[in-house]
This record gives sequence, structure tokens and C-alpha cells, in this order.
Amino acid sequence: MAGAYPPIDPFSGAVLVDKAIRQAVGSGDIRIVVPDPNRLGREPNQETRFPFDDLAHYIPALHPVDPAKDDPSGCLESTGYKLYPLRYYDRGSGKWKLIPQGKVGLLLQPGNEVVIEPQQYVGFSHKYCALHFARFSGQLSGSIIATGLIQPEWGAAREAPIFTSIRNIGRTPIHITRHESLSRLVFFRVSDEITNRGHGTTLEFIRDRIEEDQAKLRAREVRAVWSRRLAYGAGFVVLGSALYWLPLVLPLAGVNPGINQYFGNGIVAVLAFLAAQFINAERRSDL
Repeated sequence: MAGAYPPIDPFSGAVLVDKAIRQAVGSGDIRIVVPDPNRLGREPNQETRFPFDDLAHYIPALHPVDPAKDDPSGCLESTGYKLYPLRYYDRGSGKWKLIPQGKVGLLLQPGNEVVIEPQQYVGFSHKYCALHFARFSGQLSGSIIATGLIQPEWGAAREAPIFTSIRNIGRTPIHITRHESLSRLVFFRVSDEITNRGHGTTLEFIRDRIEEDQAKLRAREVRAVWSRRLAYGAGFVVLGSALYWLPLVLPLAGVNPGINQYFGNGIVAVLAFLAAQFINAERRSDL
């Protein structure tokens, strides 16, 4: 039959197990590298923009010949590969910064969101793709992690990171540390030759989009913060004026203002409530 597709490989589309992942790494169809740990933390002020673009300073993360070698250790699972965070985009400074070492790491406050760059850079040939999933333990802590499909040929010319955004929807801060994985990749073999290749999937394109979107989000946050400050300021002025002028005006109308009974106490209570709300909002705004 003219134009018919060739028979589909029965192993195509299946989830790759650890042995198959190592085989794909050995053939070069899947490439996973990490920055040389001897260079981590040496960039000036820990703010240099992507200092590890030179792949001469990367080391293989998976060794197809020796299954005992896995760097960072413990990343390879039976049917997946765990990603560990390395840097985050700081909207305040507009720079990428290393996540601090230690158990505290990066503190993500409730309601806030951050874009993370993982330690591992990956690259696929046209034969493989992957799904990016959040780890269930992170969801239990109140975090939402962006997930999705990693297209074939992502990082084909040069290994690239899988950027992800994390939002804290819980009521307590979340600690993002370098030694705790946030998400995993599940690899697949595509079922046929690709005819419709993606557009704009270069590393530079993704970086520019992230920084552009984060700059717009930062601008909206600044406007929202100043609108809130103006609203609270107007409320303080109105209530303060009422506290000052009403006791002077009401006696002219023959009304006892009762400033020491109800009026003053109520105004002070409202002012205290507004002050508490304002302080709490400022604490979460990070401005």
C-alpha cells in the first residue's frame, strides 16, 4: 500500500528501564552530564550567568559500562532518572544564583514561585524523548512543580538543562536543597521517524523566554505591592483623620463622641489589624 507506515517496533514507546537507559547512554542517543563538582561555588559572587556552558568542565552522569558509577549517586532508578536542583532565578536581581549548600538551602515562602535549573544537563537523539514528573514527596509538602514532555532532539547539539518552576501552595516554607531531588525523567523510545520537528527549542531560546517572563512577573509583583501599600496608606490616613477630627466635630452637633469608650478603641483595633495585615503582606512580598 503506497504511503503506508513501516511496522512499529514493539519496543518503541515503552518506558526505558535502568539497563535500557544505560544502553542508550552508551550509544549516545541519551546524554546526561553534570558540572564538575570541583568548580561548584567558585563563580564570582555565585551569580555568574551559566558559568558551565563550556562542556569541558562537565563530567558524564551515567557510565554505561560500569553500573556502579552514577554521578550524582542514586539518580538512576528502575524506570527513571532523578534531577537535583543547582541554581534558581532571582527575580529581584535578575540573575541566576547557586542554591546555598546545607540543609536550609533556598527557602520558598508560601504563595511564592521560583524557576530552578537542575544539576544535570541532558541531550536526546531523534530516537528518544522523556516525560518530566514531579516527585510525590514534594507534592505532599505543598509544592507544585511544572511537568511536561521533553521533545526528541532536545539538547542534540549541546546538552541542556530541564528548567522547571516550583510554587509553594502550602502554609509553611519549603526548603529546596541540592541534595534532595525535586523531579524525575522517564525515558521513551519514539515509535517512528520524526517528520514535524519542534521550533524554538534551543537552550538560548528557553533561557531568554524564562528571563523575559520572570521580568514581566517581577514588574507585575512590584505594581501589586505598591498598589497594596497605597491602599493601606490611604486606610491609615482615613482612620487616623477620623480618630483626630471626629472627637472635635461631633460635639458641635451635640453628640458625645465617647472617645474613651467605644470610638477610640474601635479605631485603634482597626488600625492594629491593618498594620498586622500590612506587615504580613510585606514579609511575603520579598521586596
